[in-house]
Amino acid sequence: MLSLGKSRVPCAHNSSIRVKQVLALALLAVLLLTACSSKPRVTESPSVEFNIEGIVIWNRLNYAVRDVMIEVPASGRFAGCGNILPRSKCQTSFPVQRYTGNAIQVRWSEHAAPHSTEPFTVEPPEAAAQGSVFWLQIEVFAPGQAGATLVQP
Repeated sequence: MLSLGKSRVPCAHNSSIRVKQVLALALLAVLLLTACSSKPRVTESPSVEFNIEGIVIWNRLNYAVRDVMIEVPASGRFAGCGNILPRSKCQTSFPVQRYTGNAIQVRWSEHAAPHSTEPFTVEPPEAAAQGSVFWLQIEVFAPGQAGATLVQP
């Protein structure tokens, strides 16, 4: 504002600076939101053939999660746990299965609200030998969020 005696006249350059600041913030918000919504990489087959013989599901939250299901839609196979107490885990083994690179999806509920991951694939560690055996480890690590990794038994 420019003061001329007792009357005040708004300066034109201040309003154009304000418009530029608002536009810059809007652009930044759009860029940040698109970065958060990018889809996970889905590959056709893993770089090294490997096997999975069990799952471990960790609940890192301070409350129970329920009906945790790990599904492979392409094959119709699934495994899961019904109720995982706060800061604990559930694990189960099954006959060794060769992983063929099909997408995996995890579904669960927190406080009766359903959650799920986008379909994803897993890759073994770079040092893994052909035919290695792993367990699929799922972690519900924050409200509405889960991740996966392969661990050796």
